[in-house]
Amino acid sequence: MRSFFAHLRLRWKIVLLILGLNGALGAAFTVALTPVLTGPVQRELEDRGELIVRHLVESVVDPFLVNDLLRLQQLVDGAMGLEDDLVYVFIGSRGSLPLVHTFPDGFPRDLLDAHQPDQEEGLSILRLATERGEIFDFAAPVLLGHNYYVHVGMSNVHLLQVLAAARNLLYLVMAVFAVAGFAAALYLATLITRPLALLTMGAEEVGKGALGKKVPVVSRDELGQLAEKFNEMSDSLDQLMTERLQSEQKLKEALLLMESIANGIGEGIMLLNLDFRIVWANNYILDQYRVPLEEIRGRFCYEVTHNSTSPCAPPHAPCPILQEEGIAGLPVPLEHIHFDREGKRRVIEVIVYPLRDEEGDIYQYLHISREITERAERMSLEDQLRHSQKMEAIGRLSGGMAHDFNNILTAIMGFSELGMTHLREGDPAREKFGSIMAASKRGAELTRQLLAFSRKQVVTPQVINLNAVITNFSRMLHRLVGEDVELRLVCRPGIGNIKADAGQIEQVLMNLAVNARDAMPSGGQLTIATDMQSPPYLEANATGLGRADYVMLSVADTGHGISAEERERIFEPFFTTKAQGTGLGLATVYGIVRQHGGEVEVESTPGKGTTFFLYFPEVEEVESEVEPVPEQRLADMPRGAETILLVDDSVELVGLLSEILAPLGYHVLAATSASEALGIGKGGKEPIDLLLTDVVMPEMSGVEVASILKKERPGLKIIYMSGYTDAYQGFAGGMEGVPFLEKPIMPVTLARMIREVLDGEGRPADGQV
Repeated sequence: MRSFFAHLRLRWKIVLLILGLNGALGAAFTVALTPVLTGPVQRELEDRGELIVRHLVESVVDPFLVNDLLRLQQLVDGAMGLEDDLVYVFIGSRGSLPLVHTFPDGFPRDLLDAHQPDQEEGLSILRLATERGEIFDFAAPVLLGHNYYVHVGMSNVHLLQVLAAARNLLYLVMAVFAVAGFAAALYLATLITRPLALLTMGAEEVGKGALGKKVPVVSRDELGQLAEKFNEMSDSLDQLMTERLQSEQKLKEALLLMESIANGIGEGIMLLNLDFRIVWANNYILDQYRVPLEEIRGRFCYEVTHNSTSPCAPPHAPCPILQEEGIAGLPVPLEHIHFDREGKRRVIEVIVYPLRDEEGDIYQYLHISREITERAERMSLEDQLRHSQKMEAIGRLSGGMAHDFNNILTAIMGFSELGMTHLREGDPAREKFGSIMAASKRGAELTRQLLAFSRKQVVTPQVINLNAVITNFSRMLHRLVGEDVELRLVCRPGIGNIKADAGQIEQVLMNLAVNARDAMPSGGQLTIATDMQSPPYLEANATGLGRADYVMLSVADTGHGISAEERERIFEPFFTTKAQGTGLGLATVYGIVRQHGGEVEVESTPGKGTTFFLYFPEVEEVESEVEPVPEQRLADMPRGAETILLVDDSVELVGLLSEILAPLGYHVLAATSASEALGIGKGGKEPIDLLLTDVVMPEMSGVEVASILKKERPGLKIIYMSGYTDAYQGFAGGMEGVPFLEKPIMPVTLARMIREVLDGEGRPADGQV
């Protein structure tokens, strides 16, 4: 309704307002006049009813005292002929049927107790709504002291007829007033709105450029005075516009000369005001950033040169204008990084000159630039290539060392465990074997961390506690960040468990710690904390995460921070703001966290540090525990009598595993190469129940060996093992669903998995590839 009224023209608003007031007055008049017209009729009706009741009371006293019901009935029947409006007459008491009445079809129950007057009141009148319509019931006691009353009912039909006639008269009067009011309202509205319409048309003409436009003055009231002021304003605008056009013409001539000179120079030139907004740019700038002058005029310089919404303030990319020399009014040379509208990075040599007015105040800046992107990119690419080659070489070296070291550790740990199984409790040599096992486990942990660095670790999700992972990894973190960075661990006790790969979580911590160290070249504080907290926007379901309980890991530094534009791209592969770097660290962090069903958030303020928030879904399972393997003797391990084909290019490892499996009852066929394994397995009449093979071997991979042997032996069950997990990732399609042992291998773990696979409890039981 409000919207409808708002869109009406002023004339009709005035008409509707006056008609509304007219209607309200008519309604009030009707309400006030109705009682005046109907009051006398109702009083006349009440007087007649009262007269009849009193007459009947005087007539029925004697028959009532002698209980002459016949006479009483004659009296009430005779009373019905006294008035046309009479509906009924009866004599009765409270709560019982009347003595006599005038209802031919029996006394109606709705009148039995409808009107119960007080005997002391004398005559009583009550307006009743009955089945016969609205009735005025007159009641008076027959005799004082007796609970009997004479009731006379009179119809209000005559009253309603008078009321209807009165209403019709009022409606006629209101209709006359409405027609007269509409005519008056329309005339008044036209009188008011006509001058306003003329002013509106004049304003539209002025808005279209017809300065000096006049409107007629049709009256001497306030509207007429408004029209006169409008005409004066129009004349002033016309004069001002003439002067402005003359000034603009002179300015255009000066600018034309300046543009001709500036466009002939093979360098970029921009004029900036004190707010760093572009006043003008030459063709070199327009071609360089592929934008027309109309699009960049009035925009901030960093919006065009950096494709950014915030100033290029220190410490990231200090603007030459903000240097001390620029403030002092001296030219400032600088090598600067710019970005075009497609986000392409450009290296620019910039010189900024302050321009002064007659009073010596700086009013604009002259920005001169020359692109040196090709030269800078060539140098940067050479540095990146060297860095990439170095990192790749280190990664390959780490992975290869870990592979060989895992084989050595498997032999050390396996022979140590075998040695311990032959020693009784309390034997002094048993303690020495235990020391060898402990040292081997520390070596295995170091191997796993090397694999994390080279991104070649096996993904083995298990239920872990973040506090334990952070505590165990803190020693390496101390070495990573250096002595000038204070490492603080704030781990909340009692946090929930998550299902994740501990090695990948360590890689996340390592990448974030390295980033934090680089952000604090002069030292600072690195805080790693845990808590139970859900992502702040989980209620909006923005990320699609379905759980409400999360374990939060935060990594906060006090470094130089990240700008808003950089925060939008930091997780993109190969995006980096470092002079040296691959740009894969944070991309790897993001991928690992999302792979575990979590989410990453970043909060950062330039100059005040950065905090990464990592959210992992909480699981209800209990943290995975490692069984105390050295306490189990060889005699306690699961045994069997099946035939196992063992394949590994490490002679020491083949010897160890054969020595573990043979005493358990298995018949072991050993091979130290893929060709030897195929020679044993192909065409042989001897049954082979299980293939236990290394994945990476010189001649052929273990996956290929398994695929060939499966064709001749469909029921062959398979277990893969490896310590160099590039192979696991490279042959993932052929290893899907097949049990896998990560080196170094503990004898108990090996014996149990073999038994599970042979008994049909492995993943899957048939060892399908």
